Amino acid sequence: MPLRIGQVSKLFNIPIDTLRYYDKERVLQPGRMDHNGYRLYDVWDIFNLTDLTIYRGLGISLKDIKNILTTYGLEDLETLLFEKYEDMENKIRYQHVLSKYIYNLYDRLSSVNYNIDNFWVKKDPRSYHVLCTGAVSEEYSDFEYNNPLLREFIKTSPFYRAELVTDLEHIQKSRDYIQWDLSLDEEYFSMFDIKLSEEITVFEPQLSVHTIIDMGEKGGLDIHSLKHILSYMAGRSYQPAGKIRGEILARVHQGKRWHRYVEIKIPIK
Repeated sequence: MPLRIGQVSKLFNIPIDTLRYYDKERVLQPGRMDHNGYRLYDVWDIFNLTDLTIYRGLGISLKDIKNILTTYGLEDLETLLFEKYEDMENKIRYQHVLSKYIYNLYDRLSSVNYNIDNFWVKKDPRSYHVLCTGAVSEEYSDFEYNNPLLREFIKTSPFYRAELVTDLEHIQKSRDYIQWDLSLDEEYFSMFDIKLSEEITVFEPQLSVHTIIDMGEKGGLDIHSLKHILSYMAGRSYQPAGKIRGEILARVHQGKRWHRYVEIKIPIK
């Protein structure tokens, strides 16, 4: 005995309006009663709706489902399912990388207050940098708005980071100039279609001395305050071996003031 649209709605837990939409889009067109035009779903319609709900559960679009139910052959269906599988695998890989990234950031922030002015040595991964702006005593030059590479890096959100970059001599001679970059570690850079160019600075894997500083409010970055890191390194005979970088981990407002937590990295020989 054919089912009315209300019965089918209850059986499949599908809103009546959705079933009407399927009919309108010619995805699932049941028969009609002659005298009043009410929809009647026979066994064939029910099995088609069963297939439709399965394919929807697989994330297949209604347009593709219509083709499956009306024109696709077996090879077409195989191709569609394999494409769906590849898409799902890519999403799973992305979510796995994102999950690790979130936990890593959480892990670093959970110890940030304990690591202010403490020091440790670790190997930094290869990273890729593109210039944003420069600053003297946090008075910034124009942002590199028209640089297409900057826009490419921003598209990699949330994996890019803001990093300060300066030379050792600026600290030694108390010069306040720093450069601000957007950076991507190699693990994340390889996920995106960004072509290397002369405008991208590559920092090779390198052992570095790390510490945390709190830059505080705007204008609170005093490049002289980094000298204590050099004193620590000198006490252990560590020789600086490249540009000094500082990755902003978080900007938060606490105790009626801003805190800007930065992980400083000084490469060593």
